[in-house]
Amino acid sequence: MSQRKELWRERQHKGQQNRFPRGVDEDEIPYCASRVRQLTFGILAQRRSHLYLAHRCLEEASKNMQNAEIVDVGYLTPSMGHHIASMKNLKALNMFLDHQSLGRMYPLRDITNLQYLRVVDHTVGEALAHDNVVLLILFNSASTLRSLSLETNSWQLGNFLLGWEQMASEADLIEQDRVSLSSLKSLSFIGLRFNQSLIDSLENIIDFMSLDHLTIGIMATGALHLFPFLRGLAAEAGRAISLHQLSLVMSSESALQHLEDLGADMEFQAKIQFIALFDTLTSLELKEQNPYPVTIADGSLLFDALWRTIITHENLGSLSINSMEATGTNAIPRLSAATVTTLINNLPKLRNFEFAPAEGEIEEIGLSRGNALVSILCCPQPNQPHAFPRSPDSGFIMVTEILKGFLSQDFSHPEGKFVWEDHYSLRRISLKHRSWDVASAFGEKRQVMYWEVPSFLEETIATNGPGSEWLRVVSKDLA
Repeated sequence: MSQRKELWRERQHKGQQNRFPRGVDEDEIPYCASRVRQLTFGILAQRRSHLYLAHRCLEEASKNMQNAEIVDVGYLTPSMGHHIASMKNLKALNMFLDHQSLGRMYPLRDITNLQYLRVVDHTVGEALAHDNVVLLILFNSASTLRSLSLETNSWQLGNFLLGWEQMASEADLIEQDRVSLSSLKSLSFIGLRFNQSLIDSLENIIDFMSLDHLTIGIMATGALHLFPFLRGLAAEAGRAISLHQLSLVMSSESALQHLEDLGADMEFQAKIQFIALFDTLTSLELKEQNPYPVTIADGSLLFDALWRTIITHENLGSLSINSMEATGTNAIPRLSAATVTTLINNLPKLRNFEFAPAEGEIEEIGLSRGNALVSILCCPQPNQPHAFPRSPDSGFIMVTEILKGFLSQDFSHPEGKFVWEDHYSLRRISLKHRSWDVASAFGEKRQVMYWEVPSFLEETIATNGPGSEWLRVVSKDLA
């Protein structure tokens, strides 16, 4: 109650009432505050009215909820860093750091024994190295950290891991000659500049081949440093590889920056060669497969090499090949019927398949061969009427053609009945922004019904807050 009164005195606004319960111990912290396990503070619009009061309320709330295990903050206030650092049960931290937050990070250096850490840098590349906060959190959580996600921009400054070896040499270690992220199973890098110094530091503290999940997003620079390094690790004789989930951005930095096409060619090959050196994947996501420069003479050969590499991972249960729109001198390599057939025939465990079809061959694309398929997501061409929900009937054409392929197979039923679920696992078809559930219509005729589920076009892909993928995964793991 004393906190509420203090907030009322600090900033009054229209409609705020000076009414408080009577007969209550003003200094007593509500019991429910100790039961809070998850704190999520979203990113507030800078021009939002009462912004100061909203931030102060967040400060006071975080002061009381000291048993929180998961903290997801879109903004750091002057005292919030102290409150977060003092949480003894803290296991997961997600931070969105802007320029105002930089000067408020320092108390976070005291955080220890994290299991999940995500840092999104919205500055000009300063946040990862500022005051060595990220470095110290990593060092103090070396034996416990299971998941690390770092996202910055092309202005990232230097090697934020410099100083690790010095801290390790000064630490009071017993029967241990080096400190590494020994429990790390999930690693995500987006936007980083990979130079040899950073790669050397990463090699010193991370065993990449013991990871279960690796995500490498778009890079500012350094693909031709990083992927040959990873390829070298994977090629080591007798090396055990535990990698099951891999997500890569296949568009090269040179293609996106309109530099020479030769760089795009070399980067694409380096990524393919890395994937080809092992066969342990159960999930593969190739993001931004395009744009890819059409001026490269052997471009089609490179894509053929990619498809051949993919089918060496026979245990793939999820394959996602995202595609951007064709722009200027860049073209989208849509999967032909022959390519899809090759992938389906060689990946018997494939359950989830996302790809950009050659729509002129949609009737010939052999998706029905995928007996294990549960969901199909197609990326339609932007100039097709079913690419976006322009009318109530948009999208039905492609969905119908896909289902016709399944129903064209010869099934003999003495009773004249056909039950979809008896023959196929497919339950959903999506066209990027629209989705349909698939199920049987029981009767004498062979029929399959599909209906559109609520559109997810309007859903934003939350990066912070209750709808974020990070929070969903962490909450599930810590449940």
